[in-house]
Formats: sequence, C-alpha cells, structure tokens
Amino acid sequence: MNHKDVFKLIRPVVYSHMLFHPLQTLQRCSYPAGLTCDFHDSTYHHAVMVESGLITFQEKNRAELVCTPGMVLIIPCNCQYQWKVHENSALTMCLHHGFNFRNHGGLAMLFGTSCRHLEVVDIGAGQTSYFSKRMEKITQMRFKDEHFSSLIFELLSLVLENADHILDQPRPPGSDNIDLVLYFIEQNLHRNPTLAELAHMACLSVSRFSRVFKTHTGHTPLQYIAGRKISRAISTLKNSNIPAGEIGDGLGFDSLNYFSRFMRKHCGMSPSEIRKKSAITQSQH
Repeated sequence: MNHKDVFKLIRPVVYSHMLFHPLQTLQRCSYPAGLTCDFHDSTYHHAVMVESGLITFQEKNRAELVCTPGMVLIIPCNCQYQWKVHENSALTMCLHHGFNFRNHGGLAMLFGTSCRHLEVVDIGAGQTSYFSKRMEKITQMRFKDEHFSSLIFELLSLVLENADHILDQPRPPGSDNIDLVLYFIEQNLHRNPTLAELAHMACLSVSRFSRVFKTHTGHTPLQYIAGRKISRAISTLKNSNIPAGEIGDGLGFDSLNYFSRFMRKHCGMSPSEIRKKSAITQSQH
C-alpha cells in the first residue's frame, strides 16, 4: 500500500506538536494486522517504541527487522524502507530532527546523522509499558509539552544505554571528520557550500571526501544537503506561519520562485500547497 494511503488506516493520536528541539512530534498509532506499506523515504528521524503486537521493518537491500513489545526502532532521515503488520500493533513514535554531538553528546550516535540505517534496540517490555503509562498520565497534566519532552529524552537515554551492539560496530575511516561536516551542514542550511569547502573541513581531497561521505550517509554531499533543506522546509511550513519567502531565504534560496521550483521538483508540491495540505490533515484529526 502507498505510504500516503496508509495514514488513513492507522488512527494516529497526537500527544504533542510542540516538543523541545530537536524533538518535533509525539504520536501513538494503532496498526491493524495485515497492513503493509511499500518502500518510501523517511523525511524525519524517528524513534519508534513498540507497545504491543508484531511488526516487521525492512530497509532496502538489508535484512528484515522483527519488532515486538519492548523494542525501540530507530529510523534515520532519508532512509528508504517498508513495513508489514503481522499482529494488531500499537506504536508510539517521536519524530525529530537530527541530534548533534555538541549539544546532545552520545545521543547523536543513535539519533543524529551518524546513524545511517534502521536499527532496533531491546529495552524490555517492562520499560516500554512504563513509558506508555507515563505518557497516558501526562495527557492529564499541565505543561504537557515540557513533560513529554523530558520523558522522551529519558527514553532515548535508556535506548542509548542498551545499544552496545550498534555502538561497537566499526566506523569507516574518516567518519569522525564527516560528523563535523554533518554538524556544519545542519547549522548552516542557509548556506550553499561547495564540495571543496566541505572536503577542506574534513581534511580530505574532494574525491576522497565524496566517497567517504557517501559511505557514511548513503548519499552524495549535494543529495544530503538537498534532503536536509527539504526536511527543514516541510517542518517549518507545517508548524509555523512564517512566510514561504522567508523560509526559502533562510535555506539559501535567492527567491521565492527558486524555492518553489525546488520544492515542486523534489516533493511534487509548492510550499503553499504543502502548507495547505498540512492544515487540512491537522483539521481532520
């Protein structure tokens, strides 16, 4: 089934759209048995907690991951994957921007640009039950966004503590320098750096940098930068009233026309169409 059609069937309950940065949205979704979703690209980073049921996820050209209660699935941005529901399943997911090492330390290794593939971490069914109950209590509290944000950081820290099988994997040569470049890109999406500038920052030749960058991220530098601009643009269009021209200017586009053509090329919609569609979707929920 097409990714867009799936969301008509999963009945999402949105807990918060106003989490602390870099967290974005927290929602709980119910997936009926037999539901499948074709390969599609993730436009955000996701941390997905499995509360009940059985669901499998598969990244393109990689092994299938079986997810049951007690597991947290990590979905990096720009990852192409599909999934299938084998038993009625309840998932709580947090959509977020990439964590960075300067502000978030070790969390960036799992929930930032260093993570390139689908990963699953088992924290135990008791723990996922605990977090699920905490979330239900928070819905009755004042200052929900603050409490939800604090709880999600607690959950992600627990995932990090149980992720030795991921963190102990050998890293490709040059990865540490690439992490610095990724941080620079994330903080400077208003700029359009050249390959030579980025390669110099990584202390690598242009050709070597391009190869190491693609090994590390799965994308060429220009593809990656375009993807991050798209993700930031969609998020800002959906969650703010900032004029499209200002959003484009903040992402390094010289004019609204150029920004609109870029978004239509990559997303099939203009900025105004993206914002209008988001408003309709939110009003229906």
